[in-house]
Amino acid sequence: MKIKRIIFLLSFSCFFSLAHAAKQQDVLAASQSWRDANSLTILNDFRDLLSLKNVATNFDDMTKNADWIESYLQRRNFQTQRLIEGGAPYIFAERKTPGAQKTVLIYAHYDGQPVKAENWQSSAWTPVLRDDLVESGGKDVAWPTTTTQINSDWRIFARSAGDDKAPVIGVMAAIDALDKAGITPSVNIKLLFDGEEEISSPSLKNVLDKHADLLATDLMLFCDGPMHQSRERQLVFGVRGVSGLNITTYGPARPLHSGHYGNWSQNAAENMVSLLASIHHSDGKVAIKGFYDSVPKMTETERAAIAAMPNIDSRLKHELALNQSRLKNTRIEEAIMQPGAIITGIQVGTTGRSARNVIVSEANASINFRLVPNQTPLQVKNQTEAYFKSLGYKITYQEPTDELLRNNEKLI
Repeated sequence: MKIKRIIFLLSFSCFFSLAHAAKQQDVLAASQSWRDANSLTILNDFRDLLSLKNVATNFDDMTKNADWIESYLQRRNFQTQRLIEGGAPYIFAERKTPGAQKTVLIYAHYDGQPVKAENWQSSAWTPVLRDDLVESGGKDVAWPTTTTQINSDWRIFARSAGDDKAPVIGVMAAIDALDKAGITPSVNIKLLFDGEEEISSPSLKNVLDKHADLLATDLMLFCDGPMHQSRERQLVFGVRGVSGLNITTYGPARPLHSGHYGNWSQNAAENMVSLLASIHHSDGKVAIKGFYDSVPKMTETERAAIAAMPNIDSRLKHELALNQSRLKNTRIEEAIMQPGAIITGIQVGTTGRSARNVIVSEANASINFRLVPNQTPLQVKNQTEAYFKSLGYKITYQEPTDELLRNNEKLI
């Protein structure tokens, strides 16, 4: 993550929503002044938090993170409470504003993905500054000792630097700057920091159900999204949901030699390729019947908002070595407002030097459905199953018997 993103942009993200009815230019000036004077403190605080291991399944490590974060919040007059429903702690915090009639709840998470050391140039929990991306030849730079030494184009490398410990520091930086400038927030502020997001927040439902009154709010800010690829700050009013589907196709009861049985036996790999190819039309649209029926059309306001954003499609295609986008002639901002069926994994047989002359018995694939308003996981599941059945597939939900395989040409 670039240094200026933590010490500059993130502290702005909450400013205009939390500040009292002060002029925007006054709030901006106060933020810049405080940021300029305190960049090293912000950076050092971020380093301290990033140095704590934070794999959600390690309760002891997550407790150490929670201890650090609670202390950090309490020093800014937040009342904190730890919400635990069988997994890593959820940290709730609240700071009330006298006379405020509205409440804003800010969500972020402080856990991170497990680390494969071989994929890291440096230790994941020893934050390092570099002057560029590693793949672009970035070199390590010494940790600064004064604010004037900080280059805002440096990048900080550590687990969760970008996803998602930064808001913990960024939100508190915004609070500190407001307090220093004597600008009173116009709202009550609540925080919910999730310790399990990277493992799909298994305790979240229980936390929400049990503490609904505590978490009541007028507006929620979800601080776990990407910066726009143009590097401009971005506020979005929703993101697509996700629902996963795992599929298995079948061939013979045991692997067969392709020289002895090729062109004769069913082939699980070929069956999977055929099935997956049927999910999309040639233009990239999902072929499942009814998939788009309940999807709301984009409004003129939404189209105008997209048109006003920097168009980065050409640069992205060049950077990612893409000849064409999936939905041709559709900007990325519009494409990600539409639902999708994304094939995220295929597992079958062996390739390259390990390839064998085998007709495989099973092939597995995973599909990631991205859902928009009016779509539900159950609705899309039913539509997908109905579509597969219309193609002649028999669906089973357990390991098939030999008899079931014998009686069905197309089984998934």
